[in-house]
Amino acid sequence: GAGLLDTPATDGLRITMIAAGLLSLAAALFVARAFPADLVRLLCISITRLLYRVRMVRPERIPADGGAMLLPNHVTYADAFFLATAVSRPLRFVMDESFNTIPAIRFASRVFETITIRRQQPIEAIRGVIDAMRHGTLICLFPEGQLTRTGGLCKLQRGFELISRKVGEPLVPVWCDGGWGSVFSYERGRFFGKSPRRETGTLYIAIGEEIDPRQATSARIRNGMRHAAADAITARFSQKQWTRRIPRRTDPRIARWFSNLDGESRRQCWANGHQIGMFDALPWHQPFHALKNDPVIDELPGLFGAFADLFSARPVLHDAFDGSRGGNWVGGDVLRQVLRHSDIRGTIHFHDFSAHADELFEQTNVLHLPGLAVGRRVISMSMADPPPPDDPVDPQHGRQPGSRGRLLPGWFIVDDADGRRWIGGPGTTDPGLPMPAGSTIDDEDFLFASTAPTDDPRSA
Repeated sequence: GAGLLDTPATDGLRITMIAAGLLSLAAALFVARAFPADLVRLLCISITRLLYRVRMVRPERIPADGGAMLLPNHVTYADAFFLATAVSRPLRFVMDESFNTIPAIRFASRVFETITIRRQQPIEAIRGVIDAMRHGTLICLFPEGQLTRTGGLCKLQRGFELISRKVGEPLVPVWCDGGWGSVFSYERGRFFGKSPRRETGTLYIAIGEEIDPRQATSARIRNGMRHAAADAITARFSQKQWTRRIPRRTDPRIARWFSNLDGESRRQCWANGHQIGMFDALPWHQPFHALKNDPVIDELPGLFGAFADLFSARPVLHDAFDGSRGGNWVGGDVLRQVLRHSDIRGTIHFHDFSAHADELFEQTNVLHLPGLAVGRRVISMSMADPPPPDDPVDPQHGRQPGSRGRLLPGWFIVDDADGRRWIGGPGTTDPGLPMPAGSTIDDEDFLFASTAPTDDPRSA
């Protein structure tokens, strides 16, 4: 009779493949049971890399070993996955328990041994963080305590200061640039339930300079995060193409003006357009309006040229103001004066870059949204107040009376030895752009300035 050696070659190969498959399945099940966090982390990183390109800026600033705390901004529900993808060391996250209402996050929190903070009983979580850092763990804590609904930086909570001083390990500010517009962000006025944007896909995660825990104040951490944002945006626009590119989705007048700029000025305009797009003041994929005779058009190339092109937000220039037309209008003293004497029937969002933008402007059907531009770059903008979350840590504001709006992501404050204040950011040279005289910044990044920007003494 036929024996085992008489089995056809194809049948033997089939048996071998089945046996190998069963062994692989058994090994996968064993790994999944023995190392669930590692498996889930591998799967999450693989999926994240399929959907997003993550670029690291200054990764050498992350301590190679020992305990430390990363302090990143918080724009999307996927920020933890972005950071886990980018950082080579394993991360242990600290998270507010309110996020556990989402099943997927609750599962990931359990698998990754996330330290959950209960607002009514934070001491237990703080002890857990201190213990983990003393044992050499790299902790990641989102100091805002909530997701931004404006794109800007929210007020920082104070828990990290207590932790850092108690354990004595370094703090590292972090900025993730490019998350606004993701389906996991609040862009378009809601989390989730929206189609992906073609403009999203590449994230730049910049690591800021390490901060001694003995000097860890909210103001110092906040400015460290702003510096990291500037590094991220600078890296995004570091390629040569940005010195040559001319906007396509804009008015021909603006494109012609843009073409007369030198290469570095164009790069700065593209960076500024991106900064505006990472903020919720002017929506993506929607037109905005201006008067043809308003000088602000030529004064804001980053807004009318670069932002319009990057985010498909076409500027519509009008010969005269039509009071029945609503929407977003951008202007300076010319538009401000026209609005004062117009019968406005549509709802207008007036983005005011006039010399008197911080002064009270009350007009029926007009939402006044002051902003500030220095050196042809938009520094700050206002927006309508976003709706509050169900369980807010602190309310998020889009505008404040007497302010020029909130600093756009990527700008930071520099105080020189003579007591002058400057604005640093992508493409600026030391010490930066001149701040308005007597200006102040609050803990929500609102800029208060009652006078126009001072002249740059270097140009005298």
